[in-house]
Amino acid sequence: MKGTVLNVFHMAFQTSSDTGCPLKHCSLLDTGSSLHVFNNLSRFESFRKAPRGDYVLAGSAKVPILGYGKVTMRVDLDNGKKRIFRLHDVAYCPEFVTNIVSYDLLEERGFRWDTKTGQLVRSDDSPVCQIRKKGRYRILEDHTEVEAAFPGPEVQKVCPNAKAEVSWLRNSLAPPNGPCGAASASTAW
Repeated sequence: MKGTVLNVFHMAFQTSSDTGCPLKHCSLLDTGSSLHVFNNLSRFESFRKAPRGDYVLAGSAKVPILGYGKVTMRVDLDNGKKRIFRLHDVAYCPEFVTNIVSYDLLEERGFRWDTKTGQLVRSDDSPVCQIRKKGRYRILEDHTEVEAAFPGPEVQKVCPNAKAEVSWLRNSLAPPNGPCGAASASTAW
């Protein structure tokens, strides 16, 4: 097999005639991923081209990785304010229907998902941000409003298959939502 398999995603892309692309600009917390993946090049800082042949597997599809870099997310606090949360070594895959934040990588950096409170916390239990529910998915960031206000070239393209949504085959957890306290800016890998 040519190329390097960097991750295998346990999710399937299904089409639906009435949902649009509701998760296109969301950052989903994924307990089955070993790699952060974002689909919009304008979100990347310190971008570097991927080695030829790098890809991830999403179901039976090989999805090419075009590059890697840092992505800055604006995550929610319980008081309605936002905070910066930075991811490193994020793969750029414009074919992905949504953005994926690897829970495994966050956990390696000392973060954990407190399912009782519905928040991402540090190892000392200090809160980082809320993990919100959108449909059946847990998201760290919903960038939809920003993309609608300031569309870039990536946003102006029509969504693949026109109408898409993500369905988990396994590794989906469903914690209750809850409050999150304010904390300082965080960086994750």
